[in-house]
Amino acid sequence: MFGGGWGQPLVRLPTPEDVKRGRHNYVSYAWFCNSFLPAVVGTKKWTENHRSLEIREFVTRSDEAFALAVYDNNYDRWRDMHSTGNIKTSAVPAKWTNAGRSLKDGRSKKFCGWSQAGIDAYNANYVGVGRDRARDLTHHSERFDVSMKKGWAAAHGANDTNRGEVNKEGLVGQAPMHDLPWANAPVVAASSSGEDDDEEEDDEEEDDED
Repeated sequence: MFGGGWGQPLVRLPTPEDVKRGRHNYVSYAWFCNSFLPAVVGTKKWTENHRSLEIREFVTRSDEAFALAVYDNNYDRWRDMHSTGNIKTSAVPAKWTNAGRSLKDGRSKKFCGWSQAGIDAYNANYVGVGRDRARDLTHHSERFDVSMKKGWAAAHGANDTNRGEVNKEGLVGQAPMHDLPWANAPVVAASSSGEDDDEEEDDEEEDDED
């Protein structure tokens, strides 16, 4: 059994499809945030902020989208490692990367080994995270980000600076989307990304009203 949302244990490991439902799927996404966001944003930044700020206030949209892509990319491989007891390697390949093996097609250097299919999946996550964050501001009586901040503060103390326990359980195409203006890849404006961090596109408002 896995620790999920506060006081709500998971009965099975969430699939990539589970966590892609985002904040709407509270228990699975709470587990995902606890388990993967610290590694993506960095433990120092996580420790300094996660008890006092909402996720949207210190985790970028691109960081959240990348964490989702990493989980999806490695899910089958990690499950195989768990079943065999070999945590160093697996015969099951990662979904979109070369898992540390050099490839002759150049993918090892281009986009740090991610295939175009993986970049496309990340871009879909980037758009989805923006939509999910916008929905969280308006569609939930107890907002996910607020609930997580309260849970972390209650579990570890709002001013505790000790690191919280982390659960340890093609070359041509569209470039990865991001919200980092100083990065080398082209910045994706709100009009082309699907929606901004805190706004949902008009033509998407009726989407996922469940």
